[in-house]
Amino acid sequence: MKIKLALAVLATAAIAAPAALADGSGSQAPIHGGCLPGYHVMSVADLSTEGYGVPALVDAPDNGGNGDGLVCGKRISEALAVQFCGGEHGPDATCPVPVVYDFTDNNQ
Repeated sequence: MKIKLALAVLATAAIAAPAALADGSGSQAPIHGGCLPGYHVMSVADLSTEGYGVPALVDAPDNGGNGDGLVCGKRISEALAVQFCGGEHGPDATCPVPVVYDFTDNNQ
């Protein structure tokens, strides 16, 4: 159940993150490859084979994504990853993925 909750929290954070980065004028920082600064373009297919389910949800047109098979990912700090996963991070971790990311779609 903790894993489902953590993934739901990450999905919510991924969708809300771009809005939180907007400045008072409604504009955002410059975009790089469809991703905000600090985020990297990542393949949904590659991430899915590594056990990540959230990128497919973020990219889905039904959820506001553009469905192009790409998302933007930003690695979350180790301390925050431990909070999401509820334990140590690494080979003996309770987290189902090796690295925890904040995902957004690349349609910014």
